Amino acid sequence: MITTNSKLIFAIILSIFMVSNSYAQDGETLFKQNCASCHKTNTKKLVGPGLQGVREEAGEDWVIKWTRSSKELIESGDARAIKVYADFNKTAMPPQNLKDEEIIAVFDYIDTKAVVIKAPTDNEEIILDSSLKGGSSDILSWIYGISAIIVFGLFGFIMKKA
Repeated sequence: MITTNSKLIFAIILSIFMVSNSYAQDGETLFKQNCASCHKTNTKKLVGPGLQGVREEAGEDWVIKWTRSSKELIESGDARAIKVYADFNKTAMPPQNLKDEEIIAVFDYIDTKAVVIKAPTDNEEIILDSSLKGGSSDILSWIYGISAIIVFGLFGFIMKKA
């Protein structure tokens, strides 16, 4: 017999797996919905700068502040923000209504798109196609899928014993 506590535990475990798996893919969806019209995932300019490596160079806090309101960051006197603003014809990026976690997910997605390698002789950056790098969201999907199968198997086993 399935008890109320067993149902509750099962529902919690199942929802954790479902939310975690969808979060791994949110970065790509959010990028396509909110960023792709102006930005590329590599270092090439479109309307705005290419975003590959920006988080590493500027820091996650800066990227979050810039994404939320580039105008506020520029007006605060932030040197990096002022330079980006000047480099792109004094066009401020429109404010984005995204949570910190969503902005981080977008940059996690961007980081999966290319691998940057420093050449040993002249320190030039070489950008490789993402097909050469295993995407973390694919790996996470496999991990979550296998974990869900194990949890379902254990749950079934426990229910048979009860």
